[in-house]
Amino acid sequence: MKSKDQLREIFFRYLDNRCSPQEVRQLLQYFKTEDRGQLYRLIEEQLRSPVSSDFEQNTEGKAFFERSHRKIRTSIKADKKAQSIYKIRRVIAIAASIAVLVGLGWMYRDELYELIDPVEMQYVNTKSGDRQQFQLADGSVIWLGPESSLSFPNSFRGAQREVTLKGEAFFEVAADKDHPFVIHTGEVNTTVLGTSFNVQAYERDLSVTVVTGRVRVVADKEQQGEVEVLLNPDQRAVFDGETKSLVKEEAPDASVMLARREGVFEYRGVPVENILSDMKREYGLILKVEGQLTNCTFYGTKKPEDDVYHFLEKMAITVNATMQKKGKTVYFKGNGCGVM
Repeated sequence: MKSKDQLREIFFRYLDNRCSPQEVRQLLQYFKTEDRGQLYRLIEEQLRSPVSSDFEQNTEGKAFFERSHRKIRTSIKADKKAQSIYKIRRVIAIAASIAVLVGLGWMYRDELYELIDPVEMQYVNTKSGDRQQFQLADGSVIWLGPESSLSFPNSFRGAQREVTLKGEAFFEVAADKDHPFVIHTGEVNTTVLGTSFNVQAYERDLSVTVVTGRVRVVADKEQQGEVEVLLNPDQRAVFDGETKSLVKEEAPDASVMLARREGVFEYRGVPVENILSDMKREYGLILKVEGQLTNCTFYGTKKPEDDVYHFLEKMAITVNATMQKKGKTVYFKGNGCGVM
């Protein structure tokens, strides 16, 4: 090829099925050169282009394209043993099929795009006391809590944006009404279009607290059929992993999740056992609970700069319990708080 402009011209002539046999050979030969990146970009540009509205009415064209698509996939599977030329062959196969797409639409556009540039899964894991903030390909921002993991693709394709969470994370989801954002957490899926909310799913139990926007939480259909709840701001969904119940409740303290994502814990009548679990994950403590903490709740704030042992001592005094540190182990003993 003499220039990128000439390559582009021949490529679009190929899309219109106007290339001469010599030009087709030139185009396919270009995949073997070191400068084939330009041709990759042209193909990706077409894969991102709008779908033809005439495609659904062209039954004959659809059938022809489906046969071509099956042939491409079969050819690619056969080439997997030849790893050194695998990528070149698969792109050539796709390029050779592009002519049949003209005027027919892109019924398998996402699948073809995946063959050219496969999506890679990314994994972020945190340890005790570790928090990470990062951005996904769609612009959504995630604050991942301690002892948590999130898996997500390096690029979102298809009808939904899907991620998988274990542990806790605060989400600020980029709005995209055509591509819902779905969080998989064990037996529960949370779907949003664009909003901010916190998800806690360390064990089989789960809670989703909405700060802004609207969220749909659905329990595993195999377990619960069509059980779902719709959440608005200052509402929370709670899933019980043992009973499989999914309930909605008011969450007037939802705004505390904004501070929590930065490691600031604001407790407003929170069960002491839940607070101890937070401190264990946040500071990597070895905590042993003795006696009973039934009905014990606490009001207070724990900031990152506050000494965790002093905080636990203050909480123990408040709920008529004792806290003792022995080496790296903290013993928290209570006799229950009765009905408040």
